[in-house]
Amino acid sequence: MVKPSFKIIWDRKALEHFKDVLTYLEKQSPQAAKIVKNAIIAKLKIIKINPFINELDKLKYLSNNNFRAFVIYS
Repeated sequence: MVKPSFKIIWDRKALEHFKDVLTYLEKQSPQAAKIVKNAIIAKLKIIKINPFINELDKLKYLSNNNFRAFVIYS
């Protein structure tokens, strides 16, 4: 049985923030930037298969089931 795969769509602003965070981390520690980038990409691969695996985002003002959150540590 083939598991369905969902598509992750990056908002332009979110992608810019992601790049900015990686640029900032790279200045502090190139290895940390690489760890964080690889961890996020790995997590996104899991989310494509099971988008509800992470907990609801508690910081969203209007809570609905469309926003999930996860934390990556370097």
